[in-house]
Amino acid sequence: MDSCGTDSGESSREGEGTPNRDGEVSARPTQGPPRPQIKTKVKKRRIKTFASSSTRQLQRKKAEKEELREQALFLQAQLDLLQRSKYGDGGAVQPDLSHSPAPVSSATTSEWYDQAVRQFVFRQQSEKTNRELRSILANQLHSAEALRAILQRRTLLEGMDLVFGGAAPLYRPPQSLDNSVGIMKQLEKRVEDLYLDSRAGFGWDRPSLVSSNMKVNPNTQYGKVIEIETVTPVACSIHEAAAVLWKDLKTVHEIPDKSYRYLRGSTPNSLEKNFVMKLRGQDNIIEINGSHYSRKFEDRQRIVLAKADSIILPTEGLEFRSPSLTTIATSESNPQHSVVRSYLRIYAEVQPNLDARQEDVEFARNFILNGLSKMMYGCALKTQSELIQQSLVV
Repeated sequence: MDSCGTDSGESSREGEGTPNRDGEVSARPTQGPPRPQIKTKVKKRRIKTFASSSTRQLQRKKAEKEELREQALFLQAQLDLLQRSKYGDGGAVQPDLSHSPAPVSSATTSEWYDQAVRQFVFRQQSEKTNRELRSILANQLHSAEALRAILQRRTLLEGMDLVFGGAAPLYRPPQSLDNSVGIMKQLEKRVEDLYLDSRAGFGWDRPSLVSSNMKVNPNTQYGKVIEIETVTPVACSIHEAAAVLWKDLKTVHEIPDKSYRYLRGSTPNSLEKNFVMKLRGQDNIIEINGSHYSRKFEDRQRIVLAKADSIILPTEGLEFRSPSLTTIATSESNPQHSVVRSYLRIYAEVQPNLDARQEDVEFARNFILNGLSKMMYGCALKTQSELIQQSLVV
């Protein structure tokens, strides 16, 4: 109790003022905790942008007014058309024909007026449909852009094997085949002829030893014919060797300056290819378009792979052909082994009545023949080496 009274007295005395010289009592300021200083926030000036709410509202109102105006015109035109069709020409406003050079009947005027109203209605409908289609297209483009941005963020697509299942193939499906269908039919016929020639008896002069050879033979019809021949004895059956070769044919090899338009097989034992390739020289680069057809024939004692290529150079009127025949037969020394023999010819055919200089034709023919022979001979050696390695594994 005493402490409480003492405290109250002291506090009351502290609140009293002290007399000054004039006898007036001045109030003594009370000492309290310092008040925190409140910082006044500077209000930023609002900048109107294209995406602000007021701008969007004005644009929406403007679009609504425009749409209502067009609807009013459209409805007025329909109303006029209905009134004229219902009441005839009685309620229509007749034009002033007093100064016309020739009289015009009311029936003709009514017919032209109705036709004009109909055309106006059709035009309004067409414009409305056009605007709706443009709006749909804009939304589609916006959605496609947003989806493209999402797909580029791989972190959002983890675990989706459908998107990241593997690398893109080196060939693409055909978009327009142009004349490739007719060319494939011709190549298929050539392949069948090659197989018939092999059944009649193809002359193999080289012994059953690992060998390869490329030679250039002059020809009166084609000018120059390049022949590539390989012989590969392998320690496996004819079916195993054929499986290795057929798999190699169906594989898209990475060759510089060569891309495939498509690679497909209409039947299990056939294969079709269409490609574009650039042949580079010291001072020249020529782009060629090629088509390939191959087929596997299985006989009782052998398997035949017949191939035909057609490489066209339209600017020079040249077609380069490379028929190829590969036979896989059982080895005479060991029935468990087999011998693979391949024969390839490369030559050029010139279109008759070609309007081109002879030196230009000769240059293009020699340039492409040299490039094709080097590339195909390298592929033949690579296939021979791979066949030997795979047969050892088998």
